Amino acid sequence: MKKFSVVLFVIVLLSNTSLVKAQSACCGLDILGGMLLESGIYGGYGAQQFSAKGFNDYIKVYNDNRPALTKTMDDFGFTHGWKVGANLLQIQDDDMLYGLNFFYQQTQEKHEATATLTNNIPAKREYALTLISYGFGISFSYVMSNSFDLKIADIKMNWNNAKLINKYTEGTNPTTEQTLKSPESSIGGQISTGLVYYPFPPYISLEANVGYSYFTIDQMQFESGQYLAQNENSNELMENFIDGGGFFAFAQLNIAIPIFQ
Repeated sequence: MKKFSVVLFVIVLLSNTSLVKAQSACCGLDILGGMLLESGIYGGYGAQQFSAKGFNDYIKVYNDNRPALTKTMDDFGFTHGWKVGANLLQIQDDDMLYGLNFFYQQTQEKHEATATLTNNIPAKREYALTLISYGFGISFSYVMSNSFDLKIADIKMNWNNAKLINKYTEGTNPTTEQTLKSPESSIGGQISTGLVYYPFPPYISLEANVGYSYFTIDQMQFESGQYLAQNENSNELMENFIDGGGFFAFAQLNIAIPIFQ
């Protein structure tokens, strides 16, 4: 509720500022006439860093329990993937841009361990971790020129989930697969800054942004309802599967749709 109040306050403040400047405003149309209002969509690709202490401790025990592995399972902590979203509203006031936006992001990281069993039968286990994040935010940008904007800050609130697929293949036998998911969404946040370039201003732009995202995934649950333990040798529940977020970087294409000009 507090975050909604902050967004509402920003909108009211911008409206009041424009009202003072628009001396001849009658019914609000003159105020909008002095601004550029846009909505639009965007999509891009990038990378997300994170800390997975619980999961990586699980992997360490997995490797230690199998000294005959020809390739051990690597640690997790760096995903790649895509992001799509919508700029719900963007208002220009002099050299400043204020925006409301929504996004959906999905990134993935895969690692595998291999071994050679008796009779030279190859075996492989693969873990594929998918991180899913979605949310909304507000942005503040400075208009440098017709071709460039400096995104001072893009502040988002997000909800986060994880999915882990465990695949095992042995020789020519069919691959077995287990799926684990986080039982509930965890709330986090992120802040980023970036540079926006307009090859075809003002409706098409290319954006590069970097930032820091905070989120946690405490537990993971099998489809059977059981929860993931701390490791293969333990019956204790894992409660720090992902214990923190990290830095991220994304490049994206923005397509704007004018509402009023």
